Amino acid sequence: MPQETAAADPNCRAPAGSREQREDERFIRDWEARAARFGKPPPLGAFDLSPLRGAAWAHRFLVAADADPERHAFMIYGGKFARMLGLPEMPEQPMPMLAHLPDRYRPVFAKGCGDALARQAPVCLSGVFGLGAGEPETYRVCFAPVALPDRRNMRGVFGAFNCRLRRPEFWPRPRLACASPGAVG
Repeated sequence: MPQETAAADPNCRAPAGSREQREDERFIRDWEARAARFGKPPPLGAFDLSPLRGAAWAHRFLVAADADPERHAFMIYGGKFARMLGLPEMPEQPMPMLAHLPDRYRPVFAKGCGDALARQAPVCLSGVFGLGAGEPETYRVCFAPVALPDRRNMRGVFGAFNCRLRRPEFWPRPRLACASPGAVG
């Protein structure tokens, strides 16, 4: 079960020298600054998504969230996020979130998206998975609500993710994008 920390919780702050947690801090500071300026949740237009494909936002993602988590869909995500989770380089549209995530991350992302939307505030989750070969995988992920334009039934969740695997050969292999949910790949 993931360990939850709130944005104001000191556990959500990075220990010295920890790059992945500094990304989480930057993400939360960025969200809080836009929420202070535009209101909670800040509108998606308050964020410049153009660098999402570059190195600066490589760990970030945007989800269109439905009342049913099975219908959550990735809208866009960064390259490192895709590689760490074995996702296609570019999300197909729409790309069901839970169906494409590794099994171990499905409850983490469902909980994070749901909690961020319910609280209308950032939520950070962290934990450790044993991968069966004795190599631990630690992860840290933050979720924050955003208002999507012209979407009455869907809400947005913006996030930042990182995990650390000791050996890259344990990273999941990228999945091939399917033409349709029933396609065989």
